[in-house]
Amino acid sequence: MKRMNIGLLGIGTVGGGVFELLKTNIKEIQRKTSADMKIVAVADKNLARAKEIVGSSIEVTDDAFKLVADKEIDVIVELIGGTTIAKELVVKAIENKKHVVTANKALLANFGNELFDLAKKNNVTLAFEASVAGGIPILKSIREGLAGNKIEWVAGIINGTTNFILTEMRDKGITFAKALSEAQSLGYAEADPTFDIEGIDAGYNLNASYDCPGKYKVGNRDFTNYESKAMGRISLKTGIAVSCDTLWYKIAYSEWLKDGGLNPKNPNDYFFQVAHEFQLDKKTGIDLPGELEGRIPDRQWKIDYWKQNKNFYCNYQQRAAKKDLTPFLIQLAKENCIDGGVLRAGDAVNFSIGQGDTVITPLKLAQAYDAIVS
Repeated sequence: MKRMNIGLLGIGTVGGGVFELLKTNIKEIQRKTSADMKIVAVADKNLARAKEIVGSSIEVTDDAFKLVADKEIDVIVELIGGTTIAKELVVKAIENKKHVVTANKALLANFGNELFDLAKKNNVTLAFEASVAGGIPILKSIREGLAGNKIEWVAGIINGTTNFILTEMRDKGITFAKALSEAQSLGYAEADPTFDIEGIDAGYNLNASYDCPGKYKVGNRDFTNYESKAMGRISLKTGIAVSCDTLWYKIAYSEWLKDGGLNPKNPNDYFFQVAHEFQLDKKTGIDLPGELEGRIPDRQWKIDYWKQNKNFYCNYQQRAAKKDLTPFLIQLAKENCIDGGVLRAGDAVNFSIGQGDTVITPLKLAQAYDAIVS
């Protein structure tokens, strides 16, 4: 049986749980993995707490860098959190040819691609299942069990804190505030739980990297970048700066699907909400003669516009000029007659880059950019 020495960085709520699970289930783990796993050292700033948890048989130190440099340690389990010291430790561990396991969502959101590339270069594994969906073993299932499937999107309760809070509210009938307080007292939520309860851990990240392909297919249509140019993996900030349309098409299509697609129920309409918050359909308020309002073609606008123009679409072949009776325009009129009031996928992705039926004045656009910069 191969020996595997583990160095544990951080032994708070999660780290303590990992230690207890390994101690309690070690024989079953050995049977299933054929590996003799053992935590040989623990690093934590609170030495007294760490020693109380692990006892006297395991080395305890407050110098985490000592563990990532220890040649006898094969695997580093990083449970410190954050993106500063944690990143330095993970980088050093990988450079020292150690496998790393982490539950650090923020670290991966900000530096995931960099760390994965480094792990590949050093021929080690950076395992992060614990950082996804509250520790549900979903990555292995998607990567292996569903390898033949194209996954469009995944929905669910995707962090442990929220899972606990919602379960308590359902089972005990208590308020959100009380459930959150319980989660904090039990160590399931941080003292400042903003990242979990506001959805930041689970949402899009301005600094994280996303694909910017030359084209992105929505339904049977390819939506393309200018000159169909691909830009590789870029951050959302860069995506804004270089106008990577396909990045936003992809996000907008994902949001449209989450909202229920053609059969929405209480849709979030994220892009439309943000546009309304920026008041892109309003005048700037500057006293300028002739300034026009913009237009946000949201669900209500689609319905109102359809009602006003339905007769034209439904009687298109009788009302249109002969030169406009092309197969494409006839089919388009038929679709708009039937479901012109429905927000379709193409409407959603076009709006994400300010196209389609969107109208915004240059002055209002400048005001919005100024608000973003400020």
